[in-house]
Amino acid sequence: NDCGVESGSEVPRYYDPMIGKLAVWAGSREAAIARLKRALFETVVKGITTNTGYLRRILDLEEFRRGDYDTGLLANAKDRLLPAEGKEGELTPDQELAISAAAIFQLERDERVALQGAPSTNGSATSAWATAGRMEALRRGR
Repeated sequence: NDCGVESGSEVPRYYDPMIGKLAVWAGSREAAIARLKRALFETVVKGITTNTGYLRRILDLEEFRRGDYDTGLLANAKDRLLPAEGKEGELTPDQELAISAAAIFQLERDERVALQGAPSTNGSATSAWATAGRMEALRRGR
């Protein structure tokens, strides 16, 4: 039930970590998992620590991907879900910052190109609307 919280509501400090929700939909489980992973990767929350990395690791579990799990999944997969400090493949805060900065730079560049009209292969300018539509379609995986 999603009732009880609306814009402008004050969330008691004991409940604020549980308020966020991210939902996706797709035509198949595999596609929905891919969308959710991307959404988690793109999620930015400032000022608090989140569990988005943990959630992405859950989505990578083969038994989760197959839909073959029960309520013991998190306990049974604990060693695979909770990385050791400095485990290879985990990003440091500095690496996350560098990736975020690069993504922002690229996004701003792409937006400038979309607004100005990108040159096409025949030398004419592509409509900014067409370029923006193409970028949105690519973002949605179409």
